[in-house]
Amino acid sequence: MDQADKLRELAKVHRPAAAVLNNKRTIAVASGKGGVGKTNFSVNISIALNQLGQKVILLDADLGMANIDVLCGLSPKYNLGHVINNKKSFGEIVIECCGGINVIPGVSGVEELTSLNLEQQQIFFEQLEIFDKVDMSKILVIDIGAGMAPTVINFLLASNESIIITTPEPTAMMDAYAIIKTIVGKKPDADISIIVNMVKSKEEAVQVFHSMSMITQQFLNHQLQYLGHILSDPVVSKCVKQQSPFLLSYPHSQASKCVREIALRLLNRKDTVHRGGIKNLFERLGSFFGG
Repeated sequence: MDQADKLRELAKVHRPAAAVLNNKRTIAVASGKGGVGKTNFSVNISIALNQLGQKVILLDADLGMANIDVLCGLSPKYNLGHVINNKKSFGEIVIECCGGINVIPGVSGVEELTSLNLEQQQIFFEQLEIFDKVDMSKILVIDIGAGMAPTVINFLLASNESIIITTPEPTAMMDAYAIIKTIVGKKPDADISIIVNMVKSKEEAVQVFHSMSMITQQFLNHQLQYLGHILSDPVVSKCVKQQSPFLLSYPHSQASKCVREIALRLLNRKDTVHRGGIKNLFERLGSFFGG
């Protein structure tokens, strides 16, 4: 049995009735390359949504380079790996972050899931089910790694909605298109939105989006959604050094205003996506693993 078969089998273990799970909107945030502000956006959009009355839980799925804790000034003792290894429950690893959001600290690699025996798989999914029943979050934001690694693509495929972060740099745009092409190739009806970060003006952002949208429509026959932009703002790098989200430290900054506008657009979008709990996310992840 290969790795894909193992994870598909894992996804079948102990499936509960869907009715017992809280409905969550799952939003995956990814980028074609690093350095475009993906994790910073994930943290601040989670806070913005929480400020709008939406209880948010943030999953650090940037495998191998999990750094939400660094951006928020956190020092988690436990992470998802402890649940996988049956050392802690989900409730014990979740930590409250600044801004009222909850964070599930990341794990070194999703391949650990495929090495569990049947008993361990059963325990892991039972823990997911237990946590889903008590967790009252309405939105699950997933910060995924940059690039084209299989785990990145699989989390995007498993999520209800995908947000791709890019900048006006040609290399960032090309890498963003590459990841979009891969997603659409495996999931033609994927809900993909674009955010253009580090722009000088709204006009620049719209131009970047139109360029990507035309190429995607022409070659992939897929319609992208424009979700918004974030203006270049010196407070962003300042807050990274301070390990504090800019939405909290500088709520009236240009960057903060842009993120709040994006949060409003997210909430005002017509709800056409399937929902489910965190366990449902991992089940879908298993079904997509290995393509």
